[in-house]
Amino acid sequence: MTVRDILRAGSPPAGKKKAAVELVNIGKTAGVLAAATGCSLLLDTAFGVGNESIIMVFLLGVLFTVVLTSSSLHGIVVSVLSLILFDYFFAEPRFTFHITLSRDLTLLAFFMVTAVVSGVVTSRLQTQIQLTAANEKTARTLYQIALGFLPVNGEDRLSALAKTFGKDNTGCDCQVFLGVEPPNPDSPLFTDYPVDTPEGKIGVLRAFPMSGGDGTGPT
Repeated sequence: MTVRDILRAGSPPAGKKKAAVELVNIGKTAGVLAAATGCSLLLDTAFGVGNESIIMVFLLGVLFTVVLTSSSLHGIVVSVLSLILFDYFFAEPRFTFHITLSRDLTLLAFFMVTAVVSGVVTSRLQTQIQLTAANEKTARTLYQIALGFLPVNGEDRLSALAKTFGKDNTGCDCQVFLGVEPPNPDSPLFTDYPVDTPEGKIGVLRAFPMSGGDGTGPT
């Protein structure tokens, strides 16, 4: 385990926060789908645009959903719902879930394949962009930490600075043990990370994931 791993670990996201983010994504998904359907109905009734153009509006809706939610799953859901809405509002006979024209059936098949593939590719591209940004941020943080340690001498000052950097960059309270083995190595209240150099292990950084007066931080 390296300092980079410690910086990336941080505190685990709360379940409530994940649920809130998912609710926001569901709202975005519903909004994009409603906008795509409304625009399609407007193009159909006001301008007499053909189904080949209308299906492209729904395809744009899929791509917008993936971009806004960073989730290919939401894109796939929108693809399926778009197919159903197109079938109901625009495929003949209208306002039914039956398809009588082979042209519409072929159009829906191509739409489904294109929407799913485009959504997955867009989602992967976004993931790579986010990973690149995270790696760049981690590299800058490591550089600043390295600069901070350059003028420091003495184990006590090194330990104090390491605790400060750990708290500032991960939100975790830390203890540093240099040249000695820490007590209670198997406690579930913290995680021990070895401090390594090219010459070998020189100590241990102990991180407490729960901090802030709850009794689990170091004394």
